[in-house]
Amino acid sequence: MRCFVAATFDDPTRERLERLLRSAPTAGLPVRWVRREGLHATLAFLGEIPAERADLAGRAMQAAARGHGPIPVGVGGVGGFPSARAARVVWVGVSDPTERLAAVQAALAHGLSAAGFALDDRAFHPHVTLGRVREGKVAVERCAARLPEVDAAPAPGYVMAVTLFQSDLGAGGSVYTPLATVSLGGTP
Repeated sequence: MRCFVAATFDDPTRERLERLLRSAPTAGLPVRWVRREGLHATLAFLGEIPAERADLAGRAMQAAARGHGPIPVGVGGVGGFPSARAARVVWVGVSDPTERLAAVQAALAHGLSAAGFALDDRAFHPHVTLGRVREGKVAVERCAARLPEVDAAPAPGYVMAVTLFQSDLGAGGSVYTPLATVSLGGTP
């Protein structure tokens, strides 16, 4: 099964992102927007793993989350990969003013590597993927101008949990199924 570990948000942050997704199809952009269940910040992509290894990922998640309460973040601003001028992926940024999200991600990566998972060695840039460009590339400025619900300045929010997802690819986009969740506890 194809899996990844992601940070999931508090209800007000999810609601802001869901409002943005509801308005996105009217923007007239050549983008296949994610489903609302896909609103997360990926912490580690595991790729194809046997089902029996999911418990190892869960243990690494628990160890990485230990001692952390809800993590304050900022969510806002549109960006794109591989570049702002020629994006194939459109995203909303996640700022990490306390660097606690980066600490959880680093601890998670260490735990997953120690458990034998082969991880991507790219630098961690927290973001929420909004969509993927269907054909060609699109300029991020064009997206930002047509997505008025995205604030240029990050709106405050919280990461409330770390979740292991199974990702099933389909014609209508990926379907994400939560397999295990580690709460960061408490209320923000």
